[in-house]
Amino acid sequence: MPTEDRDPLMSSDTRRSDAQLPAVQEQVNQVRVVMQENMKKMLERDEKLTELADKSQSVAQSANVFSAKARGARREMQWRELKSNLMIASGLIGALLLLLWWFGVFSGGDEESPTRRLASLRDEDAAPPSSLLCGSFEPPFSILRRLSCVGVCYVSALKHERH
Repeated sequence: MPTEDRDPLMSSDTRRSDAQLPAVQEQVNQVRVVMQENMKKMLERDEKLTELADKSQSVAQSANVFSAKARGARREMQWRELKSNLMIASGLIGALLLLLWWFGVFSGGDEESPTRRLASLRDEDAAPPSSLLCGSFEPPFSILRRLSCVGVCYVSALKHERH
């Protein structure tokens, strides 16, 4: 066997590794392809996460605007409710003061009290004093008495019609 044909540096292990080199190169190529796909997927996920973060920030801003508008609307409704309650209360107080004035609470006892005036108005034979009428003014209880008489007459007429 001639030793000159053989390269002393090339051993049998080297020849075996030369045969395995294309298989290893193929595996490296496959790993590189997988890594490239993974990098693409990672970039896509990053884009999606950025979009999601932008959308969530937009929703948070919209929620803050909605919250501010809701607070303003609630304050406006509370203010309206307060105004209406104050109007009702002032109307009731005014009506109470009018009734108290009518019954002579504020007269100090010098004048004839409205209850005495009402008692004289209730007497059907007695005519109301001219001081009570004040021209064309008719006391409210006199009007109510007349209306109630008309109502009683109407009801009694209806009863007589049925029988």
